Amino acid sequence: MNFIVAPIQGAEADHLLVRSDRYMSSLYPAESNHLVSSESLRSGDALFLGAFTSHSPPINSSTLSEDSLESHSSSLCRLCRSAL
Repeated sequence: MNFIVAPIQGAEADHLLVRSDRYMSSLYPAESNHLVSSESLRSGDALFLGAFTSHSPPINSSTLSEDSLESHSSSLCRLCRSAL
């Protein structure tokens, strides 16, 4: 199994955000949660990265083109992080 870190391009991390939102909702009241959509994280000044698993050969994510990213979109996103 190989891992790659790449920008989130679409809905590939939505399943993780849904789980995170549910967990935060179970811990805190709604007014304390400031949850945002993956669309919000992909736009503006945010950096939204995912860690993907794949059974394909490893690649250097720093040299990925748009086409390369699309070819890895079928990989499973295991972790996502954002920074504003």
